[in-house]
Amino acid sequence: MRFGDRLRAAREKAGLDQAELARLVGLDQSTLNHYERHRRRPDFQRLTDICKHLDVTTDSLIIGE
Repeated sequence: MRFGDRLRAAREKAGLDQAELARLVGLDQSTLNHYERHRRRPDFQRLTDICKHLDVTTDSLIIGE
């Protein structure tokens, strides 16, 4: 499983849609969509913000568990 797949799974497990998570972390929904479709990767600060809102570790999104 790749980063975008793990991100999508964590977002769905948290009960958030793309628009909600994007709003929480201050992103455009299209940017989050690019993350989930393996077109872009967030910088470390954005990654930590996403993890905080999804209640997951950075390792779980980057390398999986």
